This record gives sequence, structure tokens and C-alpha cells, in this order.
Amino acid sequence: MGDRAVDIVYNTPDSMKIRIRDAETKDAARIVEFLKEITTESEFLITCPEEVPSVKEEEEFIKRMKRSLYSLFIIALDNEKVVGSLTFIGNSRKKVRHTGEFGISVLKEYRRKGIATRMIECMMEWAKRKGIEKIHLKVIEDNLAAISLYRKLGFEFEGRQEKAIKLGDGVYKDVLLMGIWLGGGERC
Repeated sequence: MGDRAVDIVYNTPDSMKIRIRDAETKDAARIVEFLKEITTESEFLITCPEEVPSVKEEEEFIKRMKRSLYSLFIIALDNEKVVGSLTFIGNSRKKVRHTGEFGISVLKEYRRKGIATRMIECMMEWAKRKGIEKIHLKVIEDNLAAISLYRKLGFEFEGRQEKAIKLGDGVYKDVLLMGIWLGGGERC
């Protein structure tokens, strides 16, 4: 706590300088603007546009994340604009402290520039420093670009939750469970 877990500048292939760093409470309004934009342009998020938190609620979420020894909230910034977000929720209970789950989103115009890859790599480096050995994620079955990225980074399929998502038009989608073993203790 106190010091930043992540703070780097990533140079995209098209020469953009994207800063990836821990989210701070002062970022709450910009994060809410990001969430409003991303929830309208991506059908693969669980959050609907009307469910985006208020700035005050986002500030409280950031504070909770910063207090947790096993959670991480990083953002990607193009100058001062939030263009990506990654949250990792870890566990404080002993038997599952070695695990956690993350979610990530990047604005459409910033995709395919390596930003998500770099954010996930930063999260995995942080997780190793924290002694986290297993990372989980959930992805909607037809989010093929995300599935391809996760597989490229070493994540493997671990299961499926059938009809876990119900879209506004009544269509159900399955959620795929993926994970990666970072190493550490004996694997069963």
C-alpha cells in the first residue's frame, strides 16, 4: 500500500505514449466518463450504461481497492483521458489467497495497440510480487478478440457457465472460465 504498484509508460506501435498506473481517487470523474463511454460501445461488458457508478461511488471503490493487499486497480491514460481499466480482485482468506480474478476493458479506438496486453502483463508481474499463483477470468463466449488475447498470454480454458448472461433482447450467452498458473507452490 502507499507506493504505486504499477506506473509505466507504454509506447504503442503507432507511437502513442500511454501511461499505465494505479487508479487514484482523483481519477474518479475521468474513470466514470470512461465507463459511460465503454458501456455504450462494448456488448461484452456485464455493466450496462445505466449502472455506471457516480463519481462518489467510484471514489469509494478506489479507496476499497487501495486498502486491499490483494487487489489492484490500474488505468491506461492517453494524456489525461482514461482509455483502459483493469481491476484484479484478490482474496484475503488463507485457502484462496493465492488466487484472484480480473476484468479489463479498453476503448474501441485504442484497441489492437497492445494496451490490454501490457496492462495484463503489469497485473501478472504485480501478482507474482504479491505471491499470487493463479489468476482467473470470465469472458463472454463470443468475445473472440479477448479470448485470442488471453490464450496468447497463456490463459487456458477451465470451464463454461451456461446461460450466465442475459441480454436485453432475451438472448442468453455462455461465459467461459479461463485461468493461468503463475507458479509457486505445488500444483495439484
